[in-house]
Amino acid sequence: MKALFHPGIWLMNRLGFAMKFSLISVLFFVPLLSANLYLVRDAHHEWRVSDTLLGSLSAVQRTLQLQQQLDLLKDLTLVRQRVGQVEQKSDIRQRIQLAEESAATLITELDQTDMKTAVIEPKLDALAQGLKTLRNTDGAAPKMELASQLATHCALFLDAVIEQQGLSQDNEQLVRQLSTLVSVQTPRLTALLNSARALGSITLGQGYLSSSDTVSLEQVVVGMEHASVESAQKFEVFNAQEATSLTPALQASLQSFETGRRALDEQILNATDLGQPWPFYFDQMTVLSNNVYALNDAALVLLSQALHQRLDEARGQMILLSAASLLILLLITYLYGAFYLATRGVIEDLSRVMGKVARGDMTANFEVVGQDELAALGQVFNGTVGQIQDLIRQVDGEIGRAHV
Repeated sequence: MKALFHPGIWLMNRLGFAMKFSLISVLFFVPLLSANLYLVRDAHHEWRVSDTLLGSLSAVQRTLQLQQQLDLLKDLTLVRQRVGQVEQKSDIRQRIQLAEESAATLITELDQTDMKTAVIEPKLDALAQGLKTLRNTDGAAPKMELASQLATHCALFLDAVIEQQGLSQDNEQLVRQLSTLVSVQTPRLTALLNSARALGSITLGQGYLSSSDTVSLEQVVVGMEHASVESAQKFEVFNAQEATSLTPALQASLQSFETGRRALDEQILNATDLGQPWPFYFDQMTVLSNNVYALNDAALVLLSQALHQRLDEARGQMILLSAASLLILLLITYLYGAFYLATRGVIEDLSRVMGKVARGDMTANFEVVGQDELAALGQVFNGTVGQIQDLIRQVDGEIGRAHV
């Protein structure tokens, strides 16, 4: 066993007392501080990611609102292009202008956010330029084509925003599920409702149901039936305890979606009279579509709450780890310092007493303090000095008797 420690003993025998303490302190503090640094760094990373995601929600919300306005604009321009004399019989031009203004406002707000990256900024610029071109175009067919392209580009822009901000790749399952809800599941429902809104309005505006529109509408109905069943199944993942606040919005969106399917079936496909004004049906379906869009707002509220909670937890963990690390460091430093000073003091006192004895002062005595090994050494030293004193007294006695 001694051979095993021989290198260490050899090193310690060649170092001063202060150097020994310094070496041991460094070898002890460096791993401890490194481990605490990694823990604090991980907590800070979690806090920074949560803060970034939380800051991106406003951009996601405005992008979803922009998608809603561009979908409305696409349907209005489609009705205008398909229905003859619609501008003379309705306020469709004012509706289109209002949707264009709302979209332009949202793009301006998005341009003022801090989410610009090499991927997002060109897409946002393309949306802004496309909307500008759309507003300067008056022809029904070109305007319809541009509106359709803008709605498609906005959907791609939404995917890019969610991906770039890291919502779809987050470590927390609820965050990933909510990002999928607003980027995939809700857009599928609104796309079917908007198709039913546009095609139904075109049928009412024309006053008859063409064979091609019949096929298209029947396909929409079938798609809505499948989407209703699939969405109800996929929405079950949000019935967990942490997502119960989303349940009313989920139920309302499915009810609105089912109401829209029945309205399409009853008022368009199986209607005995198609004399109903198309704006009435268009507004009715718009309200239902907005109810489904409202699911996005509820999802973002829940997402904001989850991120705020995670942000607070990460901040608390970071503060706790930092405070604990500092406290442990101070405590260890204090105890090491106290141990060094106590040991150094005992050694100095023992050296001073030994010096007195060496100079012939046999009355010198080492004051024993504590119960450690150095205290035991001091007791042995006092015993040795006592024995020497006894020997001196015996010698003195023998010498005195010899003189007598």
